[in-house]
Amino acid sequence: MKNRIILFVSVLILGLNLTSCGSDDGPTTSAEIFGKWELYKTGDKDGGGEYLELHEHQAGCIKDYVVFSVDGNFINTIFFDGCESYGYSGTYTKSGNTLTVNDGFDVTTLTIKELSSSTLKVYQTYSEDGETFTEITIFKRAN
Repeated sequence: MKNRIILFVSVLILGLNLTSCGSDDGPTTSAEIFGKWELYKTGDKDGGGEYLELHEHQAGCIKDYVVFSVDGNFINTIFFDGCESYGYSGTYTKSGNTLTVNDGFDVTTLTIKELSSSTLKVYQTYSEDGETFTEITIFKRAN
């Protein structure tokens, strides 16, 4: 189940375009989340730095993506070897800079660090064995 959450968050984060901010005044969340977002980068935050890598999509396949509908539903689709897809769906709510997703098994709370017309960047913070970790996922809006 944890792998499914990590996979969703990774897809969510990697689909957006990473942009740097000139100040630390808080997240930019002026755009709508509705639409199709392709996984772009994933990584983590350690201390003050972010460590991100480009998401590797399956060659010849459609890019991994998530779609947020206006009605509060989402569909997450990931492609594997031979362009076989794995998808799951659920519901989501967005309140300020908080995005909560429910896939019917787990409820995951994400912090929106950036939401623009082209980029969605989210953090997921969790604790394991007394340590706190922050995973980063960046998406780009699909055409």
